[in-house]
Amino acid sequence: MKRHEDLFDGQLGEWNGPPIDFELKEGAKPHHAKPFPTPKSVEEATKKECERLCRQLKLCDKVRFLGKQDGLVEILSSSDLFLIPSQSESFGLSALEAMACGLPVISSSVGGLPELVRHNETGYIAEIGDVDRMAKYALELLTNERKYKLFSENSRRRAVNKFDKSKVVPLYEEYYEHILRS
Repeated sequence: MKRHEDLFDGQLGEWNGPPIDFELKEGAKPHHAKPFPTPKSVEEATKKECERLCRQLKLCDKVRFLGKQDGLVEILSSSDLFLIPSQSESFGLSALEAMACGLPVISSSVGGLPELVRHNETGYIAEIGDVDRMAKYALELLTNERKYKLFSENSRRRAVNKFDKSKVVPLYEEYYEHILRS
């Protein structure tokens, strides 16, 4: 396992769930929180609220808002887990990117995430808003090195074997050709 660093990748907003609250449940407060990239389209009010919460909880020395990042692979590779507590999600590309870097994913049960994340195999799935359960899952993985290693390997294998573009693109092409022939 790495250094127990947390990462939030994506837009901050109600639809993506609590980016900071999660770390405070059931003793899951991080020793050192990884910077989380936020795209330029984030509403300033949401960012200001997250910054206010950091100050209130005295986490400013552990949380940084970096904005959009180009080196996502490096950031993901230095992390331990990928948490995606979204309230709304289409496919979950950011979760797939994390899995490709060998990160176990803890996600909410929304959109395409349950198709991507295999509960108790590549990570865990919790109901939307159940951050207590997500924190429990995170602590379980971070304190069980054997399980963490297995989930990490399973995540990488699933991302590469099922979702690699060399496998997915031919399926789309075959489907489009079928539609055109119909």
